[in-house]
Amino acid sequence: WLWEEPKSFTGGDILFPDYDIKTPIEKNQLMIIPSSTEHEILPITDGFGRWCIVRFLYLLPENN
Repeated sequence: WLWEEPKSFTGGDILFPDYDIKTPIEKNQLMIIPSSTEHEILPITDGFGRWCIVRFLYLLPENN
């Protein structure tokens, strides 16, 4: 998560419903999770929305 201070929005925390965990966002933070993990981004208010950069990683099987 990146933003300039003062933060111009509220919300945007991440919820993991299968584990009943809510993770608050913190400035200059990176989160890496498996794509199969169910998650929800809580609504952002008082701001311009959000951007998400996704990188999928695929490992090729080793040749035996």
